[in-house]
Parts: sequence; C-alpha cells; structure tokens
Amino acid sequence: MQELISLLARDLDPSMKIITTRLDNDDMLLPDFVERIQASARDTDKGVIDARGLRVDTRTRKIYRDTAYQKVPSPFLSVVEEKAGKRCRLMTAYYDQHSLMHRHLPLIKLEFPGWVQLIHESNKVMARSPAEVDTRGQPLDYDYETFMKSLHRTPTQAYPAE
Repeated sequence: MQELISLLARDLDPSMKIITTRLDNDDMLLPDFVERIQASARDTDKGVIDARGLRVDTRTRKIYRDTAYQKVPSPFLSVVEEKAGKRCRLMTAYYDQHSLMHRHLPLIKLEFPGWVQLIHESNKVMARSPAEVDTRGQPLDYDYETFMKSLHRTPTQAYPAE
C-alpha cells in the first residue's frame, strides 16, 4: 500500500500535503469527515489526526459514543505528510497498527465525531458480547432508525449533538 501511494504521489506538486485515512469496508465516515480532517491538516506538516467516533450495534440497535480510543489512535486515523514529488516515500495510515501510530508521529486528537463503526454478526468486534461492547462506549439516547436515515442528510444533521 505504501509503495503504491508513494508512486502515485511522485507526480504531484512537491508542496502538496498527502493525507491517507484508514477505513474498513464495513464501516463509514460521517459526511463532513474529509473537510474536517483537511482543515486540521492545514496546521501541521506531519502527524496522525484522529477524530472521535460512534459505534452502532446492529444486533441491539443501539448507538454509542466511542470511549475506547481516547489515548491511542482509532482504526479511522489519518496521516498527514508533506512528501509529494519525485523522491517521496510516504508512511501512510497503514505504516503500523492503528493503536501504535502515535509512536511514529505526533497525535492530534479531534473532538468531533467523524466515523461510525458498525458492530454486526461477522466482524471482529462481534467476538465480544453486547454487554462488553456497551462498556466500550457511552450509550446515546438517539433513535436507531432516525440516526441511520440521518446519514443521508446534511453534515450538521448527520450525528447526535455533543
């Protein structure tokens, strides 16, 4: 992955910042995630940017504010690098396990919810019982159906207010 992205970045303007973000195929980013990460990247030359997130347990139809990734990066981290151009060798968001990336680059934690991790019958988090998942997040008093429909609305309406 790093080699491919580095190869693609060689044709870009050397003054450009490169941002890579981790995302599993069964999870999602909230509508304004990209804009918020890009805005945060303006203030740093290199670092790991990590937003807060939500967990949606499709088994119990409950929504939680994530509390598991307060000190280490979440699986949805973004890496900012200023290395475009002919000689670039990018680190990318896949350089190491997400929970260890703060050992390689400064960690910038953002308070806005930017991602949704879906907990369902066939993913890793499913190995935990619903009771264990509950302890990994703060339950939100937000209607499941309303939340799922809201993901198709404007960014400011897409997630529960803090």
